[in-house]
Amino acid sequence: MGVWLYLRDASGVVTVPAFQEGGVLNARLTDAGELEPIPSVEAEVSITYNYSRVLRDIVPGFTDMVEFFHERRAGDMIPTLAAIVDTCGTCRDADYWQPTPGNAGAIMATILGWCRLHPDAVFAASG
Repeated sequence: MGVWLYLRDASGVVTVPAFQEGGVLNARLTDAGELEPIPSVEAEVSITYNYSRVLRDIVPGFTDMVEFFHERRAGDMIPTLAAIVDTCGTCRDADYWQPTPGNAGAIMATILGWCRLHPDAVFAASG
């Protein structure tokens, strides 16, 4: 389980540079009948709740990811997300689901990039 996070403007979910992050990846069926991950270009991602453990330790007042993101303006999140990335780094564990600082920092770095591209967009979060 996790939180679904979307970054939207008046036109809907904003587009971002292609990425492959999160607990649910887009995929296509190859000619060989296998699923192959494909990059997403829409600012939506599923983030495991496991990373909340990391964020509680470093973000004052953090309770959960839905509350942290929902209806927040992207530009307003930049300083906090930048601090998280600086503190956690982006060195991922081989296991996406592990609540390591690097895993949390890596997804927050992706979201920070979205915020810098679309500072006036607003997050919607559910989960």
